Amino acid sequence: MDGNMFRSVIMATVSVLLWSNVLYAQDADSVEVKQPKEYVKQTFDHPQLINTQTNEVLPERTWMFRIQHRFGAIGFDESFYEDFLGLDLFANIRLGYSTAITKDLMIGVGRTKVDKIWDFEAKYALLKQTKDNKMPFSLSVYSNMGINSDEAVEADSTLFFADSTTLFVPKFAHRVNYDFEVIIARKFGNAASFQFTPTFIYRNLAEPGATNHTFALPFSGRVRIGMKSFIVFEYAYVINNRTKDFRDPISLGVEISTLGHAFKMFVSSTDQLLGQEMYTNSSYDYTDGEFLFGFNITRKFWRKKKKKK
Repeated sequence: MDGNMFRSVIMATVSVLLWSNVLYAQDADSVEVKQPKEYVKQTFDHPQLINTQTNEVLPERTWMFRIQHRFGAIGFDESFYEDFLGLDLFANIRLGYSTAITKDLMIGVGRTKVDKIWDFEAKYALLKQTKDNKMPFSLSVYSNMGINSDEAVEADSTLFFADSTTLFVPKFAHRVNYDFEVIIARKFGNAASFQFTPTFIYRNLAEPGATNHTFALPFSGRVRIGMKSFIVFEYAYVINNRTKDFRDPISLGVEISTLGHAFKMFVSSTDQLLGQEMYTNSSYDYTDGEFLFGFNITRKFWRKKKKKK
């Protein structure tokens, strides 16, 4: 091979390599690298606010213990100090245990003092708010089944259903009530989070004059006032089954929260602890100054990840 031919081969090879690099660079520029989604974290710190559920579910390998306590109702009169802020009165308490099944699913069980209700709950995170705002909100679905285990009403010839002709005979099904919720939440930076929760309640045994189903529209949220402290609030408008003097539940309080703990202290108009009861029973008359104190304590625990052998 003479020198001219050798130089020609070298030049051709260099030209091919240069054009290949140019074409590759153009192709690389035309391909958009898909970035992984970045989700907004901790819209709320825990799965429950005051009485209402939040969009949050427990992280994987996590379980949680909850104490919900409501003191007796008082007013801005002598009962405020004579009943020692309601501590001397009848209280309602719920103890609850919940655990994560997957990163998006949690289940739980609880026991409430009033009516001795056992309840079984599940929550699933369907959508999560993203930092790029392509998904502007989070959406979770929640379901709860409550079973009244208190003593049954004894049937006699004086008890009838609403038609006034069918004799009332108590059944186990009459003890069971259901709560279904769609939780739509959004976090606004680190300053505040708000949520709207269309709720459907179904009671197998309704009060005379009421229907078995009740619809409610709770609105709730929190506003940051410190590093780990917030003002929290809830209000729920009950759409149907409202008696003449019906009062919607409303609550206002303070939350102090860490990664594993949450403590909330508040004033509220209701001592009910489950949606099935809270949205089908009138609250205390806060327009007449009636209210109660309450607190929630939440503790999360983590299970160690199993080491691979």
